[in-house]
Amino acid sequence: MNSYTVHINPAATTETRQVVFAKDGFAWLALFVPIVWMMFHRMWKVLTAYIILLVVLTFGLDFLSFSQTEVAIMANGFNVFVALQAGDLRAWELNSSGYETKAVVAAANEEEAEIRFFTDWQGALPQSPEPTPSLRSKGPIWPLASKSVAPNQGPTAPASSHPTREGEVLGVFPDPSR
Repeated sequence: MNSYTVHINPAATTETRQVVFAKDGFAWLALFVPIVWMMFHRMWKVLTAYIILLVVLTFGLDFLSFSQTEVAIMANGFNVFVALQAGDLRAWELNSSGYETKAVVAAANEEEAEIRFFTDWQGALPQSPEPTPSLRSKGPIWPLASKSVAPNQGPTAPASSHPTREGEVLGVFPDPSR
């Protein structure tokens, strides 16, 4: 079973994620292509430190007259260290970017971690700010032929075909009876 740290951004906007689940532990992608892994997770501070440390390690060992094989072994050892600390590095980057660590969830995968967290969560999630009036749409983007929508009123969500039960998780989660 994996553990996930839950990070919430109190100053979330429509361009940033409000809740992030960071898997704790070893990351295989961080072992083989650490720069790509760091860029994918937008870990710019960690990426900068990684590049600086790798350059210092490589030139330092070369300056000390180590062979190219020994330098490559040390660089790969550094990549193993980064892959082992991948979860902690990601959590540190999120916390330094303004996210707050709210919980640790044990689950088999990220989807199960989301379900466990949101069913037990008692606090309020950060709310996205309302769009400014200049950016608000004057009507639907694509005109609907079958029904008209009043200005400044978006289309309504379709009614659910499943009856809701008390305590059932709603939103982007799948129906638990399937």
